[in-house]
Amino acid sequence: MRPADLILLDEPTAALDSETESRLVQLLTQLKTGRTSLLISHRFSTVKLADRIVVMDAGRVSECGRHAELMAAEKLYYRMYTAQADLFYRQDTVQVTVSGYPPVG
Repeated sequence: MRPADLILLDEPTAALDSETESRLVQLLTQLKTGRTSLLISHRFSTVKLADRIVVMDAGRVSECGRHAELMAAEKLYYRMYTAQADLFYRQDTVQVTVSGYPPVG
């Protein structure tokens, strides 16, 4: 395999646990140096590291910028980011019941 000038990643962390995702993000940060990289992801922990973020809505570009800029604009990116972050910081608990198994949560 030869070095590539372009790195294209489509949901590279989708099936990873948090620790493996963290290691992969560190590796990708090193690999993208000096290369053009395109990352398609729904995980904002990965997206926010990009130099430029393009937000798509209904097949069209709705926003473009850096993480801090998009957060300050408080539009779609901000709403999606905070909704995802709220899942991790939520103080209440959710009880999950699957037929035939004891409740979890």
